[in-house]
Amino acid sequence: METIYLLKWTLNAFELAACIAGFLNWQKLKNTYWKYFPVYLGIIFLAEMTGKYLNVHEMFAWKVGLYNYFVIPLEILFFIWLFYKELSNTIYRWLPLVAAGIYVSCWAIDMFFISKQPLWWVQSFSYAVGIVCLLSLILSYLVHLTNSEDILLIRQKPMFWVSLGLFVFYFCTLPFYGMGNYLFHKHPSIYIGYAYATYFLNFIMYSFFILSTIWGIPKLSYSLRSSH
Repeated sequence: METIYLLKWTLNAFELAACIAGFLNWQKLKNTYWKYFPVYLGIIFLAEMTGKYLNVHEMFAWKVGLYNYFVIPLEILFFIWLFYKELSNTIYRWLPLVAAGIYVSCWAIDMFFISKQPLWWVQSFSYAVGIVCLLSLILSYLVHLTNSEDILLIRQKPMFWVSLGLFVFYFCTLPFYGMGNYLFHKHPSIYIGYAYATYFLNFIMYSFFILSTIWGIPKLSYSLRSSH
């Protein structure tokens, strides 16, 4: 148990570090939609701290509600919104809107119908659908990036680093979250082992988030760069 607690606190440290890195680079973010990224990271960190408080005081139903009704939907919808802003001037601009509609519909089905089943514990169905939606947006963004001149400035594109972090985490954890309820009840040892792995994938994801705010330059494009 000591190992899992250490991993949890280490993850919180990564979350806080990513938030701080964002605010330390506030000057280049404040006039763009990227200013909401460190705010989002701060909200996630505070939500994690709230979850720890609820856990200590054995308010488990409140903790489950916090994640199912707030944290998880916020995670999925925030990044869908970020892709919507990033892809707004491309042929893929409609895709985030479709992804948001699909996810919200599946979340409602999960929370108001599937959650009534006896073996339900976490929203595996809607979360898995949300992950698939995000993966489709990531691939669309990367296809757009590779076919544009901005590929020459890839190191300075904050969305590239965020996409890379999201892809590493969500692609590798899709089987875990997609079958979370089944593994939790039928194969607890596999569930626990996979849960440990998700922490290290989280560390990688937040490391990329940190790089996105340090190296990234919002609004920078090759055409703007080459005109100077």
